[in-house]
Amino acid sequence: MIAFSLSIILFQISCKTTVEAQNNSNSLTQQNILLFTKESLYGAKPYITEIWTANYDGSNQKKVPITIPLGLSIGGDAKLSPDAKILFINFFEENTNRTYIYSCQLDGSNLKRIIDNPTNMRLTQIDGAY
Repeated sequence: MIAFSLSIILFQISCKTTVEAQNNSNSLTQQNILLFTKESLYGAKPYITEIWTANYDGSNQKKVPITIPLGLSIGGDAKLSPDAKILFINFFEENTNRTYIYSCQLDGSNLKRIIDNPTNMRLTQIDGAY
């Protein structure tokens, strides 16, 4: 009889119908970071493009210190990952008319090519699916 009672109790516990909310560690929060570029209008060709970040109110402006690979220039398009940790940059190679997409940390470190474009088509815009 005790074994039967214990089995019913275990069955009821295993069939518990309440649902508890789980903390989703993958959820994203708004980072409030503005990403913008600056171009030199005069001087040596190609134009020197810089990537900068700032708070939404324009305060705390910081240049992203990227070491641009030899022979490339920033193509003017850059995007932040939703968590604001990774920067995606469009680079242009003037001699060959090729474009590439690179990624790096927001502090400019760990720059690496992630998309090659060996054709005569230019990668002109970077978008994301968040």
